[in-house]
Amino acid sequence: MSERYLSINSFLKQKYGKKFIKLSIDGGFTCPNRDGTLDSEGCLFCSERGSGDYAGVISPNSEKVQASIRAQIEAQKELMRQKWAARHYIAYFQSFTNTYDSPIRLKSRYDSALAEPEVQGLAIATRADCLDDNTIEMLKTYRRLPVFWVEIGVQTTKYESRERLNLHQSLSVIESRVKALKEAEIPVVLHVIAGLPGETKADFMATITFINRLAPFGIKMHMLNVLKGTALARAYETAPFELLSRDAYIDFIVEALAHLRPDITIHRLTGDGPRELLIGPTWIRDKRVVLNGIEKQLRERSIVQGCLWHAL
Repeated sequence: MSERYLSINSFLKQKYGKKFIKLSIDGGFTCPNRDGTLDSEGCLFCSERGSGDYAGVISPNSEKVQASIRAQIEAQKELMRQKWAARHYIAYFQSFTNTYDSPIRLKSRYDSALAEPEVQGLAIATRADCLDDNTIEMLKTYRRLPVFWVEIGVQTTKYESRERLNLHQSLSVIESRVKALKEAEIPVVLHVIAGLPGETKADFMATITFINRLAPFGIKMHMLNVLKGTALARAYETAPFELLSRDAYIDFIVEALAHLRPDITIHRLTGDGPRELLIGPTWIRDKRVVLNGIEKQLRERSIVQGCLWHAL
């Protein structure tokens, strides 16, 4: 745990004195960007598993199998026991859009996860346009959980990139729904992507400025992954575009941390797509090397999270 940024692990350990482990769940949802409501292609980078490539996996070497929520949790708890002694879990509804249903049906699925022994928290990944007032009212019933937040993908604020990514979601909608969640006292975690085609570090920092303005509970930052079976992979194979080097990515993240509000918890600084699906960049496979490189740069440049926040 770095002392140079506010990791979510450090935050939870300081608050509760224990480690929480996330269990990635496929709740059986789809997405309005896939089912024809907005589009049928999905976001450019989204995999066939709805960006939940580790969700719903019930054995380390198996293909993803749609299993009951209970079966997914039990299988993942067994896998996690091989890594950590902790027995405090967060049910992470990750695949596709996890508020894309009626509030009654949503609550039934969330409650089924929370009914499992040792599951003490809930994290829900979704789109801002799938968070109407009725859904937010239902989500308020989970505010007393030790750990609870809603995750929304921002990805980038650059208009051309948003169009190219086929997001079908405006920044104004994101702003509106983040504001509604915060007014309901529901913590929000926002996702951003570094290394998008045609984007510079200045473009990435403009996205960080937007994040600072929304002042969420947390942020996830990761490199653009080109995964087999995605529209992004097809575009990359047709007309290859430059992907950030590891050193360039580390520089982007360190700069972002320097300018990020110091009270935003850090949930992710890198990502590692499934090896069997990853086309590039291949350096993300070694997550530890990337994280060590970020830590090294933070030390060498005497940077701590938020040290340049007001400058930005």
